[in-house]
Amino acid sequence: MDDDNRLDIKLNEIWKACRKIQDTIFRYGYDISKDFCEHDPQGKGLISESLFSSILGKYKNVIGLSDFELREVTDYFRLRDGRVIYSEFCKVVCNEDAGDIASGLEWIDPMHVNVIPRPEDRRQLCLILIKIAQFAHLPLMPYFQDYELISQNRGTVTVSHFSRVLRFMKIPLSDKDFLLLLKRYMKDSYMVNYVAFMKHIENILDYLKSNKLTDNSMKIIQNFPGKLVDLELPELPPVNGTNIAQRVFKDFCNHPQENKDICDIIFCLQRHVHKNRIRVREFLEGFDLLHTGTLTRNQFERALHTMGVGKYLTQREMVLLCTRYIDPIDTNRIRWRIFEDEIDRVFTVKYLEKTPLLEFQSPPQYIKEMPRSGSKYWQEACEPVRNLCEEALRRIQIRIQNRRLHLHPFFRTYDK
Repeated sequence: MDDDNRLDIKLNEIWKACRKIQDTIFRYGYDISKDFCEHDPQGKGLISESLFSSILGKYKNVIGLSDFELREVTDYFRLRDGRVIYSEFCKVVCNEDAGDIASGLEWIDPMHVNVIPRPEDRRQLCLILIKIAQFAHLPLMPYFQDYELISQNRGTVTVSHFSRVLRFMKIPLSDKDFLLLLKRYMKDSYMVNYVAFMKHIENILDYLKSNKLTDNSMKIIQNFPGKLVDLELPELPPVNGTNIAQRVFKDFCNHPQENKDICDIIFCLQRHVHKNRIRVREFLEGFDLLHTGTLTRNQFERALHTMGVGKYLTQREMVLLCTRYIDPIDTNRIRWRIFEDEIDRVFTVKYLEKTPLLEFQSPPQYIKEMPRSGSKYWQEACEPVRNLCEEALRRIQIRIQNRRLHLHPFFRTYDK
Protein backbone atom coordinates (compact mmCIF):
# COMPACT_ATOMS: atom_id res chain seq x y z
CA MET A 1 0.00 0.00 0.00
CA ASP A 2 2.86 2.38 0.81
CA ASP A 3 4.50 1.66 -2.55
CA ASP A 4 1.27 2.55 -4.35
CA ASN A 5 1.01 5.83 -2.44
CA ARG A 6 4.60 6.74 -3.29
CA LEU A 7 3.96 5.90 -6.94
CA ASP A 8 0.86 8.13 -7.00
CA ILE A 9 2.80 11.02 -5.44
CA LYS A 10 5.58 10.64 -8.03
CA LEU A 11 3.07 10.57 -10.91
CA ASN A 12 1.39 13.70 -9.53
CA GLU A 13 4.72 15.53 -9.50
CA ILE A 14 5.44 14.45 -13.10
CA TRP A 15 1.96 15.54 -14.18
CA LYS A 16 2.41 18.95 -12.54
CA ALA A 17 5.73 19.40 -14.36
CA CYS A 18 4.07 18.49 -17.68
CA ARG A 19 1.28 20.99 -17.00
CA LYS A 20 3.86 23.71 -16.39
CA ILE A 21 5.51 22.93 -19.74
CA GLN A 22 2.07 22.85 -21.38
CA ASP A 23 1.16 26.23 -19.90
CA THR A 24 4.39 27.82 -21.20
CA ILE A 25 3.89 26.37 -24.71
CA PHE A 26 0.37 27.79 -24.83
CA ARG A 27 1.41 31.22 -23.51
CA TYR A 28 4.54 31.84 -25.61
CA GLY A 29 3.81 29.62 -28.63
CA TYR A 30 6.97 27.52 -28.41
CA ASP A 31 7.32 24.55 -30.78
CA ILE A 32 9.26 22.03 -28.71
CA SER A 33 8.45 19.14 -31.04
CA LYS A 34 10.33 20.94 -33.86
CA ASP A 35 13.46 21.07 -31.69
CA PHE A 36 13.22 17.34 -31.06
CA CYS A 37 12.65 16.52 -34.76
CA GLU A 38 15.83 18.36 -35.78
CA HIS A 39 17.84 15.73 -33.88
CA ASP A 40 15.76 12.80 -35.21
CA PRO A 41 16.05 12.93 -39.04
CA GLN A 42 14.69 9.37 -39.47
CA GLY A 43 11.51 10.22 -37.53
CA LYS A 44 11.67 7.30 -35.07
CA GLY A 45 10.47 9.42 -32.16
CA LEU A 46 13.55 8.56 -30.07
CA ILE A 47 16.53 10.68 -29.01
CA SER A 48 19.27 10.31 -26.43
CA GLU A 49 18.73 11.30 -22.83
CA SER A 50 21.36 14.06 -22.95
CA LEU A 51 19.72 15.69 -25.99
CA PHE A 52 16.29 15.53 -24.35
CA SER A 53 17.61 17.16 -21.15
CA SER A 54 19.52 19.87 -23.05
CA ILE A 55 16.51 20.79 -25.23
CA LEU A 56 14.21 21.09 -22.21
CA GLY A 57 16.99 22.88 -20.30
CA LYS A 58 16.81 25.78 -22.78
CA TYR A 59 13.26 26.54 -21.59
CA LYS A 60 13.87 25.70 -17.91
CA ASN A 61 14.02 29.29 -16.67
CA VAL A 62 10.98 30.38 -18.69
CA ILE A 63 8.93 27.38 -17.56
CA GLY A 64 10.07 27.62 -13.94
CA LEU A 65 11.18 23.97 -14.01
CA SER A 66 13.56 22.77 -11.30
CA ASP A 67 16.40 20.32 -11.90
CA PHE A 68 14.56 17.72 -9.84
CA GLU A 69 11.42 18.00 -12.00
CA LEU A 70 13.51 17.86 -15.18
CA ARG A 71 15.12 14.60 -14.03
CA GLU A 72 11.74 13.11 -13.07
CA VAL A 73 10.21 13.89 -16.49
CA THR A 74 13.26 12.48 -18.28
CA ASP A 75 13.16 9.27 -16.23
CA TYR A 76 9.44 8.83 -16.87
CA PHE A 77 9.76 8.91 -20.69
CA ARG A 78 13.07 7.00 -20.84
CA LEU A 79 13.24 3.47 -22.29
CA ARG A 80 15.38 0.61 -21.02
CA ASP A 81 18.08 1.19 -23.63
CA GLY A 82 18.66 4.75 -22.34
CA ARG A 83 16.86 6.64 -25.12
CA VAL A 84 13.88 8.93 -24.49
CA ILE A 85 10.63 8.55 -26.43
CA TYR A 86 10.00 12.22 -27.12
CA SER A 87 6.96 11.52 -29.35
CA GLU A 88 4.90 10.42 -26.34
CA PHE A 89 6.10 13.47 -24.43
CA CYS A 90 4.97 15.76 -27.26
CA LYS A 91 1.56 14.05 -27.32
CA VAL A 92 1.12 14.89 -23.64
CA VAL A 93 2.24 18.54 -23.74
CA CYS A 94 1.57 19.61 -27.36
CA ASN A 95 -1.14 17.53 -29.04
CA GLU A 96 -3.90 17.96 -26.47
CA ASP A 97 -7.26 18.84 -28.02
CA ALA A 98 -7.80 22.52 -27.26
CA GLY A 99 -10.85 23.06 -29.46
CA ASP A 100 -13.22 23.74 -26.59
CA ILE A 101 -10.86 26.06 -24.72
CA ALA A 102 -12.15 29.60 -24.68
CA SER A 103 -9.58 31.56 -22.69
CA GLY A 104 -6.73 29.16 -21.99
CA LEU A 105 -7.27 29.23 -18.22
CA GLU A 106 -8.00 25.51 -18.29
CA TRP A 107 -4.33 24.98 -19.02
CA ILE A 108 -3.25 26.84 -15.86
CA ASP A 109 -2.98 24.83 -12.66
CA PRO A 110 -4.32 27.03 -9.80
CA MET A 111 -2.45 24.91 -7.22
CA HIS A 112 0.91 25.14 -8.99
CA VAL A 113 3.82 24.70 -6.54
CA ASN A 114 7.48 23.86 -6.99
CA VAL A 115 9.16 20.74 -5.63
CA ILE A 116 11.43 21.10 -2.59
CA PRO A 117 13.83 18.13 -2.89
CA ARG A 118 15.65 18.40 0.46
CA PRO A 119 13.78 16.97 3.50
CA GLU A 120 15.33 19.61 5.78
CA ASP A 121 13.92 22.41 3.63
CA ARG A 122 10.49 20.74 3.54
CA ARG A 123 10.42 20.52 7.33
CA GLN A 124 11.54 24.14 7.63
CA LEU A 125 8.79 25.14 5.19
CA CYS A 126 6.16 23.38 7.31
CA LEU A 127 7.34 25.29 10.38
CA ILE A 128 7.21 28.58 8.47
CA LEU A 129 3.64 27.94 7.27
CA ILE A 130 2.53 27.02 10.80
CA LYS A 131 4.10 30.23 12.11
CA ILE A 132 2.30 32.29 9.44
CA ALA A 133 -0.99 30.52 10.23
CA GLN A 134 -0.61 31.47 13.91
CA PHE A 135 0.24 35.13 13.19
CA ALA A 136 -2.44 35.66 10.51
CA HIS A 137 -5.24 36.92 12.77
CA LEU A 138 -6.98 38.60 9.81
CA PRO A 139 -7.75 36.96 6.44
CA LEU A 140 -4.99 37.50 3.89
CA MET A 141 -7.06 36.78 0.80
CA PRO A 142 -8.59 40.31 0.40
CA TYR A 143 -5.12 41.90 0.21
CA PHE A 144 -4.17 39.65 -2.71
CA GLN A 145 -7.56 39.91 -4.44
CA ASP A 146 -7.43 43.72 -4.51
CA TYR A 147 -4.15 43.51 -6.42
CA GLU A 148 -5.60 40.90 -8.79
CA LEU A 149 -8.60 43.11 -9.67
CA ILE A 150 -6.17 45.72 -11.00
CA SER A 151 -3.50 43.55 -12.63
CA GLN A 152 -5.70 40.65 -13.84
CA ASN A 153 -2.95 38.13 -13.11
CA ARG A 154 -5.33 35.20 -12.42
CA GLY A 155 -4.09 33.92 -9.09
CA THR A 156 -0.58 35.39 -9.00
CA VAL A 157 1.04 38.50 -7.53
CA THR A 158 4.51 39.97 -7.80
CA VAL A 159 7.22 39.16 -5.29
CA SER A 160 7.30 42.73 -3.97
CA HIS A 161 3.54 42.79 -3.34
CA PHE A 162 3.74 39.39 -1.64
CA SER A 163 6.48 40.73 0.63
CA ARG A 164 4.50 43.93 1.36
CA VAL A 165 1.42 41.97 2.43
CA LEU A 166 3.39 39.79 4.84
CA ARG A 167 5.17 42.86 6.18
CA PHE A 168 1.88 44.76 6.60
CA MET A 169 0.38 41.84 8.53
CA LYS A 170 3.41 42.00 10.88
CA ILE A 171 4.43 38.41 10.19
CA PRO A 172 8.09 38.06 11.27
CA LEU A 173 10.08 36.24 8.60
CA SER A 174 13.82 36.11 8.10
CA ASP A 175 15.38 36.50 4.66
CA LYS A 176 16.10 32.77 4.50
CA ASP A 177 12.49 31.87 5.35
CA PHE A 178 11.11 34.30 2.78
CA LEU A 179 13.38 32.91 0.06
CA LEU A 180 12.22 29.39 0.94
CA LEU A 181 8.59 30.51 0.51
CA LEU A 182 9.45 31.96 -2.90
CA LYS A 183 11.19 28.73 -3.85
CA ARG A 184 7.97 26.83 -3.11
CA TYR A 185 5.33 29.16 -4.58
CA MET A 186 7.24 30.91 -7.39
CA LYS A 187 5.55 30.72 -10.80
CA ASP A 188 6.94 31.74 -14.20
CA SER A 189 10.17 32.80 -12.46
CA TYR A 190 8.78 36.20 -11.35
CA MET A 191 5.26 35.73 -9.89
CA VAL A 192 3.98 34.13 -6.68
CA ASN A 193 0.99 31.77 -6.67
CA TYR A 194 -0.94 33.14 -3.70
CA VAL A 195 -3.90 30.77 -4.28
CA ALA A 196 -1.82 27.71 -3.41
CA PHE A 197 -0.21 29.61 -0.53
CA MET A 198 -3.57 30.54 0.99
CA LYS A 199 -4.93 27.02 0.44
CA HIS A 200 -2.05 25.53 2.40
CA ILE A 201 -2.54 28.06 5.21
CA GLU A 202 -6.25 27.18 5.41
CA ASN A 203 -5.45 23.47 5.48
CA ILE A 204 -3.06 24.02 8.39
CA LEU A 205 -5.66 26.04 10.31
CA ASP A 206 -8.31 23.38 9.72
CA TYR A 207 -5.94 20.67 10.88
CA LEU A 208 -5.00 22.55 14.06
CA LYS A 209 -8.64 23.25 14.90
CA SER A 210 -9.89 19.74 14.13
CA ASN A 211 -7.20 18.14 16.31
CA LYS A 212 -7.54 20.82 19.05
CA LEU A 213 -3.83 21.62 19.03
CA THR A 214 -4.26 25.37 19.65
CA ASP A 215 -5.86 27.44 22.39
CA ASN A 216 -8.17 30.43 21.96
CA SER A 217 -5.25 32.76 21.16
CA MET A 218 -4.02 30.48 18.32
CA LYS A 219 -0.98 29.42 20.37
CA ILE A 220 0.12 25.80 20.08
CA ILE A 221 -0.55 23.93 23.32
CA GLN A 222 2.73 23.23 25.08
CA ASN A 223 2.53 19.59 26.12
CA PHE A 224 0.70 17.47 23.60
CA PRO A 225 1.96 14.32 21.87
CA GLY A 226 3.70 14.89 18.58
CA LYS A 227 4.44 18.60 18.99
CA LEU A 228 6.84 20.04 16.40
CA VAL A 229 10.28 20.85 17.72
CA ASP A 230 11.09 24.57 17.68
CA LEU A 231 14.18 25.30 15.58
CA GLU A 232 15.03 28.46 17.57
CA LEU A 233 16.96 26.75 20.36
CA PRO A 234 17.93 28.76 23.47
CA GLU A 235 21.56 29.41 24.26
CA LEU A 236 23.25 26.96 26.60
CA PRO A 237 24.37 28.30 30.00
CA PRO A 238 28.12 28.71 30.52
CA VAL A 239 29.95 25.66 31.84
CA ASN A 240 31.71 26.02 35.18
CA GLY A 241 35.44 25.47 35.22
CA THR A 242 36.23 27.22 31.96
CA ASN A 243 37.56 30.41 33.56
CA ILE A 244 41.27 31.09 33.23
CA ALA A 245 43.23 30.74 36.46
CA GLN A 246 44.01 34.06 38.10
CA ARG A 247 47.54 35.21 38.79
CA VAL A 248 49.00 34.55 42.22
CA PHE A 249 50.25 38.09 42.67
CA LYS A 250 47.92 40.98 42.13
CA ASP A 251 48.68 43.14 39.09
CA PHE A 252 48.39 46.76 40.15
CA CYS A 253 48.95 48.03 36.60
CA ASN A 254 45.62 46.68 35.35
CA HIS A 255 42.77 48.80 36.62
CA PRO A 256 39.48 47.04 37.41
CA GLN A 257 37.12 47.06 34.45
CA GLU A 258 34.08 49.21 35.03
CA ASN A 259 30.61 48.39 33.75
CA LYS A 260 29.74 50.97 31.12
CA ASP A 261 26.20 52.13 30.53
CA ILE A 262 24.65 52.34 27.08
CA CYS A 263 25.66 56.00 26.59
CA ASP A 264 29.34 55.27 27.26
CA ILE A 265 29.19 52.33 24.84
CA ILE A 266 27.77 54.53 22.07
CA PHE A 267 30.37 57.24 22.77
CA CYS A 268 33.18 54.68 22.49
CA LEU A 269 31.76 53.40 19.21
CA GLN A 270 31.49 56.95 17.87
CA ARG A 271 35.11 57.70 18.78
CA HIS A 272 36.33 54.49 17.12
CA VAL A 273 34.30 55.20 13.96
CA HIS A 274 35.54 58.81 13.79
CA LYS A 275 39.16 57.84 14.41
CA ASN A 276 39.23 55.12 11.73
CA ARG A 277 36.86 56.91 9.28
CA ILE A 278 34.46 53.94 9.06
CA ARG A 279 31.28 54.00 6.96
CA VAL A 280 28.78 52.10 9.12
CA ARG A 281 26.25 51.61 6.32
CA GLU A 282 28.68 49.59 4.16
CA PHE A 283 29.04 46.91 6.85
CA LEU A 284 25.34 46.61 7.76
CA GLU A 285 23.53 47.09 4.45
CA GLY A 286 24.91 43.89 2.93
CA PHE A 287 23.00 41.71 5.42
CA ASP A 288 19.64 43.42 4.69
CA LEU A 289 18.81 41.84 1.34
CA LEU A 290 15.12 42.85 1.41
CA HIS A 291 15.83 46.44 2.60
CA THR A 292 13.53 46.15 5.62
CA GLY A 293 15.84 48.15 7.89
CA THR A 294 16.23 45.25 10.34
CA LEU A 295 18.79 42.49 10.94
CA THR A 296 18.94 39.42 13.13
CA ARG A 297 21.07 39.51 16.27
CA ASN A 298 23.70 37.23 14.75
CA GLN A 299 23.94 39.37 11.61
CA PHE A 300 24.23 42.54 13.72
CA GLU A 301 27.04 41.06 15.82
CA ARG A 302 28.84 39.78 12.71
CA ALA A 303 28.66 43.27 11.17
CA LEU A 304 30.15 44.81 14.32
CA HIS A 305 33.01 42.30 14.31
CA THR A 306 33.63 42.95 10.61
CA MET A 307 33.66 46.67 11.37
CA GLY A 308 36.40 46.05 13.95
CA VAL A 309 34.53 47.15 17.10
CA GLY A 310 33.16 43.76 18.18
CA LYS A 311 36.44 42.74 19.83
CA TYR A 312 36.25 45.77 22.15
CA LEU A 313 32.73 44.94 23.41
CA THR A 314 31.97 42.46 26.17
CA GLN A 315 29.00 40.12 26.07
CA ARG A 316 27.12 42.36 28.50
CA GLU A 317 27.75 45.46 26.37
CA MET A 318 26.65 43.60 23.23
CA VAL A 319 23.37 42.63 24.92
CA LEU A 320 22.77 46.26 26.00
CA LEU A 321 23.43 47.45 22.46
CA CYS A 322 21.01 44.91 20.95
CA THR A 323 18.35 45.75 23.54
CA ARG A 324 18.54 49.47 22.69
CA TYR A 325 17.88 48.95 18.96
CA ILE A 326 15.50 45.99 19.17
CA ASP A 327 12.51 45.99 16.82
CA PRO A 328 9.23 46.31 18.80
CA ILE A 329 7.35 44.36 16.13
CA ASP A 330 9.81 41.46 15.93
CA THR A 331 11.95 41.15 19.07
CA ASN A 332 14.40 38.85 17.28
CA ARG A 333 15.60 41.61 14.91
CA ILE A 334 17.65 44.80 15.30
CA ARG A 335 16.87 48.17 13.66
CA TRP A 336 20.25 48.90 12.11
CA ARG A 337 19.23 52.18 10.42
CA ILE A 338 18.60 53.85 13.81
CA PHE A 339 21.97 52.53 15.01
CA GLU A 340 23.63 53.98 11.91
CA ASP A 341 22.01 57.40 12.44
CA GLU A 342 23.21 57.61 16.05
CA ILE A 343 26.78 56.57 15.24
CA ASP A 344 27.04 58.92 12.24
CA ARG A 345 26.21 61.92 14.45
CA VAL A 346 29.92 62.07 15.22
CA PHE A 347 30.46 63.25 11.61
CA THR A 348 27.37 65.37 10.90
CA VAL A 349 23.72 65.90 11.73
CA LYS A 350 21.08 64.27 9.61
CA TYR A 351 19.21 66.64 7.25
CA LEU A 352 21.74 69.39 7.88
CA GLU A 353 20.86 70.97 4.53
CA LYS A 354 17.44 71.92 5.93
CA THR A 355 18.99 73.96 8.76
CA PRO A 356 21.86 75.93 7.18
CA LEU A 357 22.28 78.21 10.22
CA LEU A 358 23.01 75.32 12.58
CA GLU A 359 26.59 75.30 13.87
CA PHE A 360 27.95 71.79 14.22
CA GLN A 361 31.32 70.66 15.53
CA SER A 362 32.89 67.40 14.31
CA PRO A 363 33.77 65.55 16.42
CA PRO A 364 31.59 66.81 19.29
CA GLN A 365 33.23 68.12 22.43
CA TYR A 366 32.30 65.08 24.53
CA ILE A 367 34.22 62.86 22.09
CA LYS A 368 37.36 65.02 22.34
CA GLU A 369 37.27 65.04 26.15
CA MET A 370 36.74 61.30 26.57
CA PRO A 371 39.49 59.66 28.67
CA ARG A 372 41.35 56.69 27.28
CA SER A 373 39.90 53.36 28.36
CA GLY A 374 41.94 51.66 31.10
CA SER A 375 43.71 54.84 32.19
CA LYS A 376 43.05 57.01 35.19
CA TYR A 377 41.38 60.37 34.69
CA TRP A 378 44.32 62.74 35.15
CA GLN A 379 42.28 65.74 36.27
CA GLU A 380 40.86 63.80 39.23
CA ALA A 381 44.23 62.54 40.48
CA CYS A 382 45.50 63.92 43.79
CA GLU A 383 48.32 66.47 43.76
CA PRO A 384 51.09 64.28 45.32
CA VAL A 385 50.51 61.57 42.69
CA ARG A 386 50.59 64.11 39.87
CA ASN A 387 53.82 65.68 41.19
CA LEU A 388 55.43 62.24 41.54
CA CYS A 389 54.52 61.26 37.96
CA GLU A 390 55.73 64.56 36.55
CA GLU A 391 59.05 64.21 38.40
CA ALA A 392 59.50 60.67 37.04
CA LEU A 393 58.79 61.81 33.48
CA ARG A 394 61.24 64.71 33.87
CA ARG A 395 64.05 62.35 34.97
CA ILE A 396 63.36 59.99 32.05
CA GLN A 397 63.46 62.93 29.66
CA ILE A 398 66.83 64.10 31.00
CA ARG A 399 68.24 60.57 30.77
CA ILE A 400 67.16 60.25 27.13
CA GLN A 401 68.61 63.63 26.19
CA ASN A 402 71.98 62.94 27.84
CA ARG A 403 72.46 59.47 26.32
CA ARG A 404 70.85 60.28 22.94
CA LEU A 405 68.49 57.30 23.20
CA HIS A 406 65.90 56.36 20.57
CA LEU A 407 63.00 54.60 22.32
CA HIS A 408 60.99 53.55 19.28
CA PRO A 409 63.04 50.41 18.37
CA PHE A 410 62.88 49.13 21.97
CA PHE A 411 59.08 49.35 22.10
CA ARG A 412 58.66 48.05 18.56
CA THR A 413 60.35 44.73 19.44
CA TYR A 414 57.50 43.98 21.87
CA ASP A 415 54.73 45.26 19.57
CA LYS A 416 54.44 42.36 17.11
